[in-house]
Amino acid sequence: MAGLGINTVGELAAIPLARLEAFVGQEQAAWLSRLAQGKDGEEVKPRTLPKSISCGKTFRGNTALNGSTAVHKWLQELAAELQERIEADRKDYQRLPQLLTVSIDSAGADSEGQAAAAAAAASSAGASNIIGGPTAAEAG
Repeated sequence: MAGLGINTVGELAAIPLARLEAFVGQEQAAWLSRLAQGKDGEEVKPRTLPKSISCGKTFRGNTALNGSTAVHKWLQELAAELQERIEADRKDYQRLPQLLTVSIDSAGADSEGQAAAAAAAASSAGASNIIGGPTAAEAG
């Protein structure tokens, strides 16, 4: 909408329908115009349970992680944040996650060594090292 100089719903409501149609097409313009006027015939749907809990951080440029110590630090930070979210979800919905996926994208790494350090730190950091509790194997 920036192409039309629109930053607010009020500004959208003031745009003539023909001008809006020229910019986004007839169907989209009609929908946007109705929304800007507070008209929406869509049925209200009850909220559903969130399907996932996620936590992530991107490190680019001079914030890129440059060794296993930095990777381990951030794995601990992210694990702590994820643990808080899991505990809140457990309290609200009486459930626990069944799957944990860790993703490391080293495409932006400055060197193969930097990517290898990140992968090595992530693979060597077990759940007990990250979260501070025993893994399932250690607890069993």
